[in-house]
Amino acid sequence: MKKFLDKNIKKIILMVSILLVVSILVLLCLLLFNKSKIKEYSNNIYSLSYDNSWVISKESKSNLTLKHSDNGIINIKVIELDEDYKYDNIDTLIDEIIYGISKQNSDYVLLGQESTYLTKNNIYGYKLLYEYKDKQVMVMIIKDSNKLVAFSYEAGTDYFDILLDSALNVFNNFKFSKLDYKYNSKLDKVKTSKLNLKADNKVDSVNEYQIS
Repeated sequence: MKKFLDKNIKKIILMVSILLVVSILVLLCLLLFNKSKIKEYSNNIYSLSYDNSWVISKESKSNLTLKHSDNGIINIKVIELDEDYKYDNIDTLIDEIIYGISKQNSDYVLLGQESTYLTKNNIYGYKLLYEYKDKQVMVMIIKDSNKLVAFSYEAGTDYFDILLDSALNVFNNFKFSKLDYKYNSKLDKVKTSKLNLKADNKVDSVNEYQIS
């Protein structure tokens, strides 16, 4: 072995040097040509960040829709609850929420649900996974006092897993604004029984308490 090393030490050093140079070049190329940029969005209710593969297609005070070039759709809906629901925890409301979704979307099949901590602030909430036709929909719901936030991510079956991490990052960066604000009449003030998740994603025709 020693004789082999002595005889081939120059070749070994050369090969190692080439590998190092190639690795550095690959790293530089990734840094230079990676066009992904992080964008920030905020209003007086909440803020979040998303990469530039998502584009805001619809925006209002209580509703935000982002679309991906690969037909992925993210929707974030903030709803002010009636006083009757203000002090209920989300565990109490979840059955009614699920019922509302299924009532409005008869072709939705609930594949699973779990209670978990969501966003970087570890807010307790629920994840729901649905399937219909050739698409899948993940719905994540959190509650803060009289505010209910419903986050939905929808994509075709072929792209759902591919875009999932990117979509989850958007909601993971969601946080309520620190500004002292009051909800006004422009925000939906409805009951949880009206929650629905429309499959057609026609945001212009959003009904009360709709995630699309």
